[in-house]
Amino acid sequence: MNILLLTNNILFEKDFIAQMNALGHEVLCSKKLLRDIQTKIDKREILKYFDSLIFSETICDAEVRNVIPVNIYNIPLILRKNEKELTDMEKEEWKKYGISGFFSNTSSMDDFREILTNRDQKNELMEKSFLKKKNALIEDLNISLSAQEKQLFTILKNLNGDFITREDLCLELWGCTPPTNSMASRLSGIVKNLRIKIENAGFNKNCLVTSWGKGYRLKELTLNEVTITVPVKDAVEN
Repeated sequence: MNILLLTNNILFEKDFIAQMNALGHEVLCSKKLLRDIQTKIDKREILKYFDSLIFSETICDAEVRNVIPVNIYNIPLILRKNEKELTDMEKEEWKKYGISGFFSNTSSMDDFREILTNRDQKNELMEKSFLKKKNALIEDLNISLSAQEKQLFTILKNLNGDFITREDLCLELWGCTPPTNSMASRLSGIVKNLRIKIENAGFNKNCLVTSWGKGYRLKELTLNEVTITVPVKDAVEN
């Protein structure tokens, strides 16, 4: 699991990071990201790769409440680390803000491991994480498309994986067929740009298929997996 640990003191987290690494989790510990999120700097390109977010006990409650809108970046599991065990009432109050798990300095690593590795919970979280990441990437892709690229993308998506010929595409896009050489060249350029933007958004560019004699089709979009690994010795940031 890729974990983002937000903190006000990087050095304070060294032992905890080592314990999480020992459990097989990859951790990015950052003070700078905390500050960037608090000041509304868009960090979607980084945050979308994390499955879990932990708020350190070095962050006061008021700061956590201010950062809670990080939920819009689709991190499925958000945890709060505290100096002492919270009461049930306190936990219920935090759950209203989207915090779904809690542990304290008195908790054992077995407790923490159980939160992250419970099989049913982990499967549910991974599925939720995948779907949220995919939806976020599709939203980013739509924002990046020109009007005609978006029109082409919509046509192909609505075909549910079926092919559409160049002639039918030109009819859909420009209202005439057969396509002129100029239209065919223009269509090729739009397809090329769309494929590039699909890849830039984080999807496999081969999802957009070109087949001689059949035309074009859009397969189900699959993610290009990116793993962020930060060894303990390199985890210190300003």
